[in-house]
Amino acid sequence: MDRTKHRPLPSGKLGFYEAIFWAVSFLILGFYFLYRVGHINSLILALISVVWYNLIYTPLKKRSAFAVIPGALCGAFPPLIGWLAAGGTVLNPSILVICLFFFIAQIPHFWLLLIIYSKDYKRGGFKVLIDVFSEKQVKRLTLIWMLSSVMLSLMLPAFHVIYSQLLVLVLLFISLWIIIDSFFFFHRSQKDNYRRMFIRFNVYFLLVVVIIGIDSLYF
Repeated sequence: MDRTKHRPLPSGKLGFYEAIFWAVSFLILGFYFLYRVGHINSLILALISVVWYNLIYTPLKKRSAFAVIPGALCGAFPPLIGWLAAGGTVLNPSILVICLFFFIAQIPHFWLLLIIYSKDYKRGGFKVLIDVFSEKQVKRLTLIWMLSSVMLSLMLPAFHVIYSQLLVLVLLFISLWIIIDSFFFFHRSQKDNYRRMFIRFNVYFLLVVVIIGIDSLYF
């Protein structure tokens, strides 16, 4: 794939066995820290996350254009792993709504990327949505998932994730911005428009995470 050919492994800067060595080393180190300073539940979830990503999601990408939906669980695991490591419970509504936001937001993130690099992904042997739906249908699906992500972010104050009234107003402002921008995205067809929407949606996601972090630290 042109998109990834300059990365260390495909470019040959890093050998296969070197990559295995570093991957296993970081996994062992991460599991060790979770075991020593975290909680056994966080370690178990981290193990599940590694297995899910490498043995389920990665092979599924060559079998189904919808692999990102189960694959998005891998992005929802990290906040829950951190929560459990800090002594939280798995059924706490606050962390569950955060995990759900992470899960939902990853789907339009990946589908926008898939539209931009659809030919590249097909050359790499991956299934892509444009083989199943028309471009307009893919845009509609992406728009639905983007708006679902925004709706979930707006639920964060109701689940006691964000307490500050000022930060709630900031959240409302950036949510209004991305909602308006997403509808403009739907009515445009230029390739660069997908890239702009991809960047803006990622900025929105990042801002929501920053708001959650600031609220947790200072409020």
